[in-house]
Amino acid sequence: MAKAVPQRRWRERHPFLSAWHHHRWNAKLRGIKVEWELEEFLQFCAMTGYIQLLPDGWTIDRIEVNRGYSLRNCQTLTRPENATKGNYERAYNHYRHQNPAAG
Repeated sequence: MAKAVPQRRWRERHPFLSAWHHHRWNAKLRGIKVEWELEEFLQFCAMTGYIQLLPDGWTIDRIEVNRGYSLRNCQTLTRPENATKGNYERAYNHYRHQNPAAG
């Protein structure tokens, strides 16, 4: 438990670096390629206001799900928007799999 306080303080002092590390770790767990380095992630945050949006439940979304995380393939979405998009894509892919002539 004592370790959590220094980690929380580090995250509070370094929100961009903390978000970048967490993002890369989470993508690696899901087997998704991360194509941007810290500088590009910082550019994305500056363009979208991502770090400021985090407390309001915003996420980084890959526009094309078959590609990795990169500056050109990412956007910010609210959690409900991201979940809806994921549900639609899963349903569409399931339909295409069941009806190959429709795809």
